[in-house]
Amino acid sequence: MAFAGAEGSVPQLLEALNESLLTKTFLVGESCSYADVTLAGTLKFVFDQNAARPGVFVNVDRWYNTVINNSLYKAAEALCKPKDGKKEGGKTQAAKAPAAKAPAAKAAPAAKPAAAAPTPAPAPAPAPAKAPAAAEEEEEFVWPADKFNMEDWKRTYQNARDYRAVCAELWRRLDLVTDKSVYLADYKFPEEVTQGFLGCNKVTGLYQRLDAARKYTFGVMSILQNSAAGNFPIQGVWVFTTNDIPPSFSDVDDTEVYTMRKIDWHNPTDRALVEEHLQGVGSFGGCTLVDSKTFC
Repeated sequence: MAFAGAEGSVPQLLEALNESLLTKTFLVGESCSYADVTLAGTLKFVFDQNAARPGVFVNVDRWYNTVINNSLYKAAEALCKPKDGKKEGGKTQAAKAPAAKAPAAKAAPAAKPAAAAPTPAPAPAPAPAKAPAAAEEEEEFVWPADKFNMEDWKRTYQNARDYRAVCAELWRRLDLVTDKSVYLADYKFPEEVTQGFLGCNKVTGLYQRLDAARKYTFGVMSILQNSAAGNFPIQGVWVFTTNDIPPSFSDVDDTEVYTMRKIDWHNPTDRALVEEHLQGVGSFGGCTLVDSKTFC
């Protein structure tokens, strides 16, 4: 009944949301957040009742389908579902509680076994205390000396204020290790990207599917505007801790629509192209930088 009364205002709210999502993939930032999860969960009833009229609010439809298939939403949804038998378990425990007091009174004379109980968990107690510490040490990953330390590099890049100095630091680090590679990426079908937000959506979708490669991969993708051609090319740079593109990256279907060219960072021309994307400043082949997204 409450929904029936509010149904008239739903289209107005969805229209405002649809307009807001015209140039955005998510409500806040470049990835799914609790704001998206909360609103999608609220609108789930609306969509289930077909009040949203799918196909009318295309931006809302795109956003909603993206969020409900995101791992953050699924995790929140799982937490909200009551576990089977939880209520019944609570009742059985409550019912058994008073019965437990009766045997407790009769068990009083059995004080002698209680004296035997004070066996202070014979020396195995310290052993389990050390076990978790040992497990933590095993889980801690130490980067080999001949491998590019991706985690440290990501912190350096994200906390940088002078990106020119950061680029110089990247070249220095690459020369110190044997296992590493740098690739330039170029979207194969720029004519399909007729709006800047479409380019942003493509990059965001790619990043969401690359979680398995995150530990050993760093990337910066730039959404550009080619005014002469009337489209928005997508180009960028990727750094790997392997000498070639790792399977965790190449096995993702979204990467097939990109041309990946391995570069020699000692080549001044290739180095300049990489620095344009890392710094967000440059000619970009005659294009204008619209947006830049970092994969860390």
